[in-house]
Amino acid sequence: VYEGNWSSQHLGADTYWTTGEVGARLTVRFRGTGAAARVRLSQDAAPLLATLNGRPFPLDLRSTQATDIVTTLASGLPDGDHVLTIELTEPGQFTIGGLVIERDVPLRWPVALLVGAGAGLLAWGLRLLLFTVAERAGGLQRRAADLWPELPELPDWTPSRRA
Repeated sequence: VYEGNWSSQHLGADTYWTTGEVGARLTVRFRGTGAAARVRLSQDAAPLLATLNGRPFPLDLRSTQATDIVTTLASGLPDGDHVLTIELTEPGQFTIGGLVIERDVPLRWPVALLVGAGAGLLAWGLRLLLFTVAERAGGLQRRAADLWPELPELPDWTPSRRA
């Protein structure tokens, strides 16, 4: 939401919004974990007051040379709804070319854990397959038979009936 007197500037394929009115503000409601803005630094730029979720932080775009940059306004926020407001507080110019809202992928560690477990199981299965093929081809000796000794047999034995 743009409040106050704003005008658009078209520079090639880009459109910028600019204001020189003290008290003009831009309010953005977004869902994400961070925000960055494409702004113009210049000698005519004025100090700005930015607030994120009601907490103020200064933003100064004054520079000796006019340059368009992307500046990070917030990062590492909890994933959720946020409100960003930028207000021109002193005489000068404020020019913005857009905002980029960032959203980190939630729950990265479970995905990494599942991928690691899957890779481990795949490696174990391939190992078993290779050993089985090598044994059957005669490249490896079969496992020792005494690992599973045979049980003694009782000829013609049957359990007695219970009464």
